[in-house]
Amino acid sequence: MKRENDTNNTVLTTNIQNQTLNSTHVGLTILALMGYHLLFWHESFGVNTLLFTAFILGWSVYKQGKTMMNKSILVTAIITFVFSILVVIHGSYLAKFGYICSLFIYLGFLFQPGTKSIISAFPTGLFNLPISFVNNINAFRKWMPKPKRDNRIMKGVKVTVIPLAVLILFVVIFSFANPVFSRFTNEFFVTFFDMIARFFEQLSWSWISFMILGVVMVFGVLVNGNISLFANYEKNSSDFVVRNKRKKFAIIKRVGLKEENKTAVIMMVLINLLLLLINAIDVKWIWFDFRLSEGQTYSQLVHQGTYLLILSILISMGIIFYYFRKNQNFYTKNQKLKVVAYLWILQNVILAISVAIRNIRYIEQYGLTYKRIGVLFFLVMTCVGLIALFLKIKNKKSLFYVLKFNSWALYILLFVMATFNWDIIVVRYNLSMSEVAQIDKWYLLSFSDKTLPILHVNREKLDEFSENSYDDSRDSRSNTTIERLNRRISDYKYQKHTSKETFLSWNYADDQTSKFFK
Repeated sequence: MKRENDTNNTVLTTNIQNQTLNSTHVGLTILALMGYHLLFWHESFGVNTLLFTAFILGWSVYKQGKTMMNKSILVTAIITFVFSILVVIHGSYLAKFGYICSLFIYLGFLFQPGTKSIISAFPTGLFNLPISFVNNINAFRKWMPKPKRDNRIMKGVKVTVIPLAVLILFVVIFSFANPVFSRFTNEFFVTFFDMIARFFEQLSWSWISFMILGVVMVFGVLVNGNISLFANYEKNSSDFVVRNKRKKFAIIKRVGLKEENKTAVIMMVLINLLLLLINAIDVKWIWFDFRLSEGQTYSQLVHQGTYLLILSILISMGIIFYYFRKNQNFYTKNQKLKVVAYLWILQNVILAISVAIRNIRYIEQYGLTYKRIGVLFFLVMTCVGLIALFLKIKNKKSLFYVLKFNSWALYILLFVMATFNWDIIVVRYNLSMSEVAQIDKWYLLSFSDKTLPILHVNREKLDEFSENSYDDSRDSRSNTTIERLNRRISDYKYQKHTSKETFLSWNYADDQTSKFFK
C-alpha cells in the first residue's frame, strides 16, 4: 500500500513538472510572438532583421552552446548574421533572399548537427517550420485539460439558451409597442454592433495571416522539429567512390572496364580535337580579333551562342562524371583516360572564358542588365563545377562530394553577390556608358527607389539618350523619360510621407535616398 502511494506521488510530481515545463513553453511562445509582432507588423526588412537574427543566435547559444562549435553551424551562423547586416546596409532583394536562404541553412545544421551538406541542411531548415508547428500544436492539445463528457453541459445549455431566446422575443415585442423603449434598444444595439465591428477591423485577415505565419516562424526557428530524413540519407554517403565487386552471375553483363576505358578514351580524344578547333576559333575571333560576321547581331552572338556553349559544358561534365562514377576510378590502366579528361576539363574552362568574353562584348554594346550579370556568375559556378570534377577524378571523389562542394560554392557566391548593391551599380555603369553604348533608358527607370537620386542628378543625360522603341501601353500617363522620372520621385515622396514604418524598417540605402530628396 505504501509503495502504491509512493508511486502515485511520483507520477503526480512528474505530471506537475511537465505541466510547469509546458506552461513555461507557452509563456515563451507568447513572448516570442509579441516580439515578432513588434518587429515586423507594418514593417519592411531592415534593423528588425538584424535584431531578429541576434535573438535567434543568442537563443541558439543559450540552448545549444556546445553544438554551436560545430564548424558548419558556426560558419553559417556568422554568414547569416552578416547577411542581416547587408539587409540593413543595402536593403536589396538579393540581400533579403540570401538572408532567408542562409537562415534555413543555419537552422538545418543546428537542428541536425549530423548533416554533412547544404543540400540536406536547407530542406531540413525549411521543413522544420511546418513540422515543428504541427508537433507543437499536437503537444499543446495533449497538454490542455480535456473537458469531461457530462450531461451537465447540455443541461447548462438548455438552462441558458431557452430563457435568452424568450427574453429576446419580448424585447422585440416591446420595441414595437413602446417608442421610448424602441429608441433605447436601437441605441444599445447600434453601440453593441459598432463595438463588434471595430473589434473585427482590428482583427483584419492580413493581421490574422501575419500572426499565423508568426506562430509558424517562432516554432520553426526556436524548436527542433526532429527532421532526420535528410541527415539519415547522408549517413551512407561518402566523399570517396567505393569500389564495388561485380557479381559473377549477373543477369545483364556489363561492359568490361577495359572496353569501357577504350570507348571513353576514343570519344574524349575526338571531342577534345573538336573543342580544340572551337576554342582556337573563339580565341582568335572573340578574344583578339573581334568583329561581327555579315548579318550577325550582338543578340545572336550572345543569346544563341552562349546558351549552346553552356549546354555543351554541362553535357561534357555529365559525360566525365559518368565514366568516373564507379570502378573506372580503380582501373590500373586508366592514365590515358585521366589525361584526356583533364584536357577536356581545361578546354571547357577556356570555352567558359570565351562565353564570358561574348557576354562582356554585349555589355559594352548595350550596358549592364541583371541577366548579363547572372550569366557571368553562372559561368563562375560552371568553372567551380569543373574544378570539382578535376578533384573528383584526381582524388577518386564521389558524386556526393561534388554536390557538397558545389552547394557550398553556390552559398559563398550568393553571399559575395549580396555584398554589392547591384541596382546602383547597373544604373551608374549604364549612365557612364551612354555616349558609347546603346542604353535602354526605360530599363533604367525600372530599378528600385534607391536609384532615384542618381537618375535625378543625371536627368539631362537620361533625356539625351538615343531614342529606343517604346510601347506607350507600358505607361499611358507619360511619353518622356523625364515625366516618368518626375512621377516616380513624386510617388516616392508621397509613399514616404504616408508610410507607417518606424526605425525598425530603417536601412542605409533607403535613408540616403530619403535624405537626398529632403
